[in-house]
Amino acid sequence: MAFYLDSSAVIKYYVTEPGTVWVREKVDGDDAVLLSEITIAEVAAALGILLRMGRISQRHQRDFWERFERDCRRGARPCAPTQASIGKVTEH
Repeated sequence: MAFYLDSSAVIKYYVTEPGTVWVREKVDGDDAVLLSEITIAEVAAALGILLRMGRISQRHQRDFWERFERDCRRGARPCAPTQASIGKVTEH
């Protein structure tokens, strides 16, 4: 099975908030993780918002972004939404 994560779910992987445990279990499991290409920009924007709100420090913002980039290179697959990728996510 594959899981599609939007930016709000991706942020939960790096920043502890409600839903973090579930997201980490899915991402760290054996299933494929798919991201929309726009999610990359949205994650950068979300980290900036969290910094401005004072929820994370500048060091954490930088660390989370570097981990996200590394994780994308290692396994999360940015993709354009296609019938094939949608089908993969909706398989039961």
